[in-house]
Amino acid sequence: MNFKNYMQQDNIDLPLTPLMDVVFILLLFFMIDSIVRDRDFLEIELPSISSGISISESQKNRIIIDTDERYYINGEWYDISNDKDLSLLMSTMDKSESLLIQAAGEASHQAVTTAISAAKIIGINNVYIESYSK
Repeated sequence: MNFKNYMQQDNIDLPLTPLMDVVFILLLFFMIDSIVRDRDFLEIELPSISSGISISESQKNRIIIDTDERYYINGEWYDISNDKDLSLLMSTMDKSESLLIQAAGEASHQAVTTAISAAKIIGINNVYIESYSK
């Protein structure tokens, strides 16, 4: 009987060159990563609230839009459905002044765009939008 010895060990050849390449690339990656962590490469200057344009409280042209989409113009409240009616009420405003639109946080987008559209119709070019909460 001829039995084979299964316990024979073959020579396992492990190439070291690719392993050294991987170790070298990992070493480079971690060295560069540690350098990046130590320095601040990007200096980002975030805007602050003081950089905005301040509008005086005595603004002549002012529209206030509440949550029920009523417009406060020249001291009176109006229920307005389109920009033409609003532009008729805004026609007494000084066109050389800027317009401040103050809208409640819950006011619809349509109400604000109606006020902007009415300002365009009567010829007011500088429009500022502000939101407020109750």
